[in-house]
Amino acid sequence: MKKINVGIIGCGWFGNVHIDNLLQMGSVNIVALVSTNKIKLEITSKKVLSAKLFDNHYDMFNDKSLKLDAIVLCLPPAMHNDIESIAASLGICMYIEKPIGLSLDTVKQIQKQIEDSSIITCVGYQALCNPLLQEIKTKLKHEKVGLVQGNWISDFPQVYWWRDKLLSGGQIVEQSTHIFSALYYLFGDVKSIYAQGTSGINNYDNSTVLDYSSCILTFKSGIIATIMSGCYKDDESNSQIGFKIHSATTTISYDWSQKLTIQDGHSKITKTNDENNHFNCMQLFINAVMTNDKTLILSDYAHGVKVLEITLCANQSIDLGQVVYLD
Repeated sequence: MKKINVGIIGCGWFGNVHIDNLLQMGSVNIVALVSTNKIKLEITSKKVLSAKLFDNHYDMFNDKSLKLDAIVLCLPPAMHNDIESIAASLGICMYIEKPIGLSLDTVKQIQKQIEDSSIITCVGYQALCNPLLQEIKTKLKHEKVGLVQGNWISDFPQVYWWRDKLLSGGQIVEQSTHIFSALYYLFGDVKSIYAQGTSGINNYDNSTVLDYSSCILTFKSGIIATIMSGCYKDDESNSQIGFKIHSATTTISYDWSQKLTIQDGHSKITKTNDENNHFNCMQLFINAVMTNDKTLILSDYAHGVKVLEITLCANQSIDLGQVVYLD
């Protein structure tokens, strides 16, 4: 059986999460590691002694001996530059950590390149691979939903680029995007967004991201969702992450990636999940590349573009103080 040759771009914490998962898959060869941080590159290379090391992606793409089938891109959204465009032009499949960028015009151009190249892509919205979320999607086929409440209220990520909105896009775009992704997956296109946000709790030097915000999304179906984001909790253990769906007969509560509660009248069912959703999402990607089957992917690049558009419009609504309508 042919193995998939994979290059990893970005050797930070998340890059290593994906490496650890890929090393458990017998169908994968990690042939290249790319990082501008020499220390992180050296430390990560100890996990994959056979991988070639590069301090830039151009040299990796130019090394034809690698015979790359796919890359895993784990860089902050403002630092993708031309990586996706080069990969698409070379016919190399891509697993891309969310969000896929900060410019809607840029990602739409890349989307066109990807469509023209017919490569397999997957964006790291791993929650869509959670069997609990799949159960929710099945359940909703028989429900009439009116209101939805979503939350990503947690602590402040301690990486330098996250606190700079020009590099991360802020919490809505970079973190709460998981909630927006899940609701888009469940309910489809959004018609309009109204959002408010402010700061006043955190006291981090040079931070330009908002401490908290609230967004009202009106879906084309008529469903209305409120998504609250906050990054001011003292520690992660005090987080509130998930969503609640209210239909005419049922209340569905999803505790992020861990617990699902479905209450129908006097009946209450609770289910838990202990699977590694990051592993499952990556395994689907690898299987899709091996079989050239795009239908295995739950969050392709087009999904990432849609979610980015929604979250950028939320930021725009905050800036303008008015409702923003999506095309």
